[in-house]
Amino acid sequence: MSPTISVIVPVYKVEPLLDRCVDSILRQSYGDLEVILVDDGSPDRCGAICDEYASKDPRVRVIHQKNSGVASARNAGLAIAGGEYIGFVDGDDRIHPDMYRTLLECVRRENADIAVCGRFLETNHGVRGTMFISAEQQVLDSQQACRKLLLSEGLDSASWDKLYRRELWDGVQYPAYYISEDVPVTAQLLLRAGRIVHCGKPLYYYNQREGSRSRSIYQEKNLGLYYFFKEAGEKIAGQFPRLQEESQYFFFKNFLVLLFQYADAGNKGPVGKELYRCLRDNIGPIMRNRFLKKTYKAFALAACCRMDRPAVFIAKVMGVRENRH
Repeated sequence: MSPTISVIVPVYKVEPLLDRCVDSILRQSYGDLEVILVDDGSPDRCGAICDEYASKDPRVRVIHQKNSGVASARNAGLAIAGGEYIGFVDGDDRIHPDMYRTLLECVRRENADIAVCGRFLETNHGVRGTMFISAEQQVLDSQQACRKLLLSEGLDSASWDKLYRRELWDGVQYPAYYISEDVPVTAQLLLRAGRIVHCGKPLYYYNQREGSRSRSIYQEKNLGLYYFFKEAGEKIAGQFPRLQEESQYFFFKNFLVLLFQYADAGNKGPVGKELYRCLRDNIGPIMRNRFLKKTYKAFALAACCRMDRPAVFIAKVMGVRENRH
């Protein structure tokens, strides 16, 4: 008999935190679930730990694959998932004991396709805050949910704080290689969904650990900030023309973060030419966008007018050295 919920966990270099993660899933107050641990060629003991869990609990299934990245790991889990609903947890995070019971109740009660929860922000020093919470439950249609995604108001593109009906995933896979692979997938799922319910409560513990993937330093993989945010924004604006300015903001904000990272790293070459060309082509809409903060507009002007100046000058004009909403 198939489980109600399939929980997919990509596992790579999280040995000190993996037990905490898997235990938090197996100890859920709602127990009709399977846990698919995808060992993405981790060089530590993660693979052995996954196998130990499978030997002790029949709800645990393990996939071992060569290192291919989180997108590939999630796709591998999706390929064998048997649940009526799909959830994700990252191997260095943990979840509240009632997370999946709460989300499942919300989905069923509201006849929704996706349920969303808020999150705790956790570091080595404990919980440091919460995000995306509200005093009451919210039920949204696709356009309302997409607008919240674009403006990062109440929800974002993360895969792991949500529960999805399995049917939404037909023909959907995570794109490989670049970071921010959640963005086009979450946008596509929200566009497919008829109803989305946000439970309002923080139920996912997001671990902001050192050494995890970061968007603060430029790498070629960071080009996902360009490709994926542009693609997602265009798809949403194509289906909901009223969200055109919000869609542009979604792309501009993350594009400018990428451009800042690139400039700050002192990189040159064809990638830079493409980014600066995009900046010049869009400087008018960037300056007119009512959602974009002045710091981003200041950086855009500085980058347009002083491309030969050191990135430290741009940082001074921008006033920040990181992605702040």
